[in-house]
Amino acid sequence: MRTLGDTNTHVFLLKRVARATGADLSPMEEAAWSAAVTRCRSCACPGLCEAKLETAERTGDGMSEAPGFCENRDLLRSLRP
Repeated sequence: MRTLGDTNTHVFLLKRVARATGADLSPMEEAAWSAAVTRCRSCACPGLCEAKLETAERTGDGMSEAPGFCENRDLLRSLRP
């Protein structure tokens, strides 16, 4: 079993991916938010996620969607307008 990553780090990553992809996290209820953070914490690629976010933020292009390895990709897609 994989050790979960740091909660604060993954809350921040999840919010950044949401902002970069245009997903609106505001309609999420507490239980759904908690589950999303836990999925993010279980990801084996936080460093790669961070690198993709840095590139998207530096170029100002954003991300068309969350990376293919993102544990919350489907959720984030469903929260886009």
